[in-house]
Amino acid sequence: MTAGHRPALAPARASARIEGVLFDIDDTLVDFTGAAHRALSDAVRRHLGEVPETDVIAAWTQVAEPGYARFTSGELGFAEMLTERTKAFVVALAHPDATTDIHVAIENDRTGRIFDHYRLFDDVRPELRRLRAAGLRVGAVSNSDGAYQRRKLATVGLADEFDAAVFSGDLGVAKPDPAIFLAGTAALGTEPDRTVYVGDRWDLDAQGALAAGLLPVWLDRRSVGAPAAEPRIARIVGLTELADALLQLSAALPGRP
Repeated sequence: MTAGHRPALAPARASARIEGVLFDIDDTLVDFTGAAHRALSDAVRRHLGEVPETDVIAAWTQVAEPGYARFTSGELGFAEMLTERTKAFVVALAHPDATTDIHVAIENDRTGRIFDHYRLFDDVRPELRRLRAAGLRVGAVSNSDGAYQRRKLATVGLADEFDAAVFSGDLGVAKPDPAIFLAGTAALGTEPDRTVYVGDRWDLDAQGALAAGLLPVWLDRRSVGAPAAEPRIARIVGLTELADALLQLSAALPGRP
């Protein structure tokens, strides 16, 4: 189906209407991974000299997720996590003797310049407009520091696109905990079983939303395929397929008296 012939977003029955859609932000709406790699490579070059980009990406991949988990679990504050993660990254790059000043300089450089690299995926703005035109409420639920994410959304022009946004750093609980998804539906003013959640992570987003009683849509932008068979989780490879997914989910919803 071409972009010019996507289905309308009206539900199959008025009684089965989906009320709203919540989105993850990083690597769902905003190209976070690409921006992180570009900003990090630039920072390493300025403070450690020339390092092959493949080595930079490999080292970052090794430390990024475990380091960030220390923030989402509450072990470290956001700023402390950033510095500690960068220290682990520099060690992984085989620079164990780098000083704390170097760690801080790299992190400050990376976090300052990464905003120059943030970009929306091409399918984001048209689909957000389509959802709003269909009368759906639109929001975001993200595992991140609230102030940082709000700055990111403003940078890419999404500051005023959401009816509600919930961030783990503000709430004190992170995906896949059901509480953050339910906080998102409460802020959006929608019922969980009438709210779709769209995210790129199978574990945190799709399975987390399912466990919380939302309607999960897994955004598999890299077309890697689902790691497990789960018919209750819809799969799309781009937001241009979201309209079809919403129609199918809406048609499957039980009617209400």
